[in-house]
Amino acid sequence: MIDFGKFKRPPGGGAPLDPIEIFKNSPNLGNAPNDLWEGQAQALKTWHVNRAKSDSLIVLNTGAGKSIVGVLIAQSLVNEKIGPVLFVCSTIDLVTQTAK
Repeated sequence: MIDFGKFKRPPGGGAPLDPIEIFKNSPNLGNAPNDLWEGQAQALKTWHVNRAKSDSLIVLNTGAGKSIVGVLIAQSLVNEKIGPVLFVCSTIDLVTQTAK
């Protein structure tokens, strides 16, 4: 299980909505990536600009880091306090990977 309580909050009490800022504020988790790949960053920027739209589709190649993109978007939505977020994985391997 991911403990999002470990994420730092910026001074002033407001949780960041920008998923890239959320990534930058995330704790160092050992073997977790230190930087986003270009495709991940572009997907997050595009989603953030269009976050008010009701439907979004993010397409990245296999192994391009869709899970971290999804987790960052989910945390952004939680920070926005609109409602709960359900993160669904299609395989046990992805559940394990996402939980790390």
